[in-house]
Amino acid sequence: MRRLVLGGAAVLSLAILGVLGAGDVRILLVVPALAAILGLLVFTYRWPAHAMTLAFVLIPVAGTKFRNRDALATVNNVLDGQVVFELALYALIGVMTLVLMSSTRFRWPRLTLTARLLLAFTAFTAISALWSYAPGLTIVRATQLATLVLLTIVTVTAFGAARVTRAFTSAVFIYVLVCAALAAAFPAFQGTTTDHSGFRRFSWFSLHPITVAVFAGTALVLLVTGIIYSREGLRARRLGIPDVLYAIPLGVILLAANSRGPLFAVIATIGLVVAIKVLRPVTATAVVAAALLSVVAFNASGMTIDSVIVNLSNGHSELQEIVLRGQSPEEFESLTGRTSLWSELVPMVAERPILGLGYQASRQLLLEARPWAGHAHNGFIETMLDLGIVGTLLLWLPVLAILYLRRGAADDRQREWLRVTFIAGIVFSLLNSATDVGFAGPTGLETELVLLCVFGAECLKTRAALPAFGVEAVLPGRRRPITSTPLRSPVTTSLQ
Repeated sequence: MRRLVLGGAAVLSLAILGVLGAGDVRILLVVPALAAILGLLVFTYRWPAHAMTLAFVLIPVAGTKFRNRDALATVNNVLDGQVVFELALYALIGVMTLVLMSSTRFRWPRLTLTARLLLAFTAFTAISALWSYAPGLTIVRATQLATLVLLTIVTVTAFGAARVTRAFTSAVFIYVLVCAALAAAFPAFQGTTTDHSGFRRFSWFSLHPITVAVFAGTALVLLVTGIIYSREGLRARRLGIPDVLYAIPLGVILLAANSRGPLFAVIATIGLVVAIKVLRPVTATAVVAAALLSVVAFNASGMTIDSVIVNLSNGHSELQEIVLRGQSPEEFESLTGRTSLWSELVPMVAERPILGLGYQASRQLLLEARPWAGHAHNGFIETMLDLGIVGTLLLWLPVLAILYLRRGAADDRQREWLRVTFIAGIVFSLLNSATDVGFAGPTGLETELVLLCVFGAECLKTRAALPAFGVEAVLPGRRRPITSTPLRSPVTTSLQ
């Protein structure tokens, strides 16, 4: 009888679907779509470690622009296929996170003050919808931020900081290399090829070249840090290919995007990573002293920054093309109009200095001031505009606190790798946010990088958390962890 009822219900459902599909063929896609989602959730429950990497891949995919939209469409809540696609992927990430919580038997960890401040910032972004200039946009962006925060806390707690860092690095590799290969192989997938100055720049789909450079730069920073500090070093491999070989295509993509901010941020961050490795305190002091003497000698020579830029603009070299990119010295000094934009934003910040205009709600006012400025092109100013002094303190204090992570035992290479990785990730994010909105803008890969650094660093603050780094989740019905790494002490779910 039960089978008969189920069979009848199935036939009736298919009949209804067929009738509806006759009127609109798109309805027939509902069944395979639901089946694919159900299969993905089963995959997440059965293989949570691999599903974690997939969730990280979906973050940049959700932020990928496949066509150009009107600048005010987001503020005016214009819903189209691209927006639906982004929201659907974030909803899928949220559901996968809930499944990960179930499959890994997640228990909420005890958080330190740094992590609690970031959670308070997440809550504050949602509350800001009460006074936001664009409440609909604020609610959507705050929900996306909360989704990434929950994903990061669940994965770091269940799998450990090392496992999550490797998964995130692999996800960035996969996204950047696959998209770059598609753009190189198929002209239809190529993005911007020339900017308004006629300078050639590489991107894919409709992504801005700056975003492409940030993605490639993130992958390159994580790759170099892993090669220098991880246990495997130069022996590390992904898909059977040594990690060091991935630096070649990533470097080519970074240079081809021709975005100076991310490029200089990568160079400075990798220089810091190398300096941490090779310099001792005495040597570092000597390097700083030499740098100061060089500045004094530069000033004594009668040269100025302006004269250097003018001399560079009169030359014809690869360095001149990379630095000036066809601009005049005046355009370069103004950071392509950014400095004048920032001066105009000061009165806007002063209007609501405490609470701001609402999370991501300053976009409309900025577009009215400058049609090309959808954001402040500076992470700190953007935070002050959107969330005022309160939101700025809640976000920037946890971020800056990562720069003061202390060294562990001299022989603990894994802890040192994680410490330097988190510091490098924050330094790269801070340098990039000097001329771009960075992690203070719409949620995406840069946001997840900062969240990983903050919540991952929580594990480094006590020695007791370290044994959990090599441990993966225990699936229902299994007596042993998935990983073969032996436990040296009971696993803790505390991030304190």
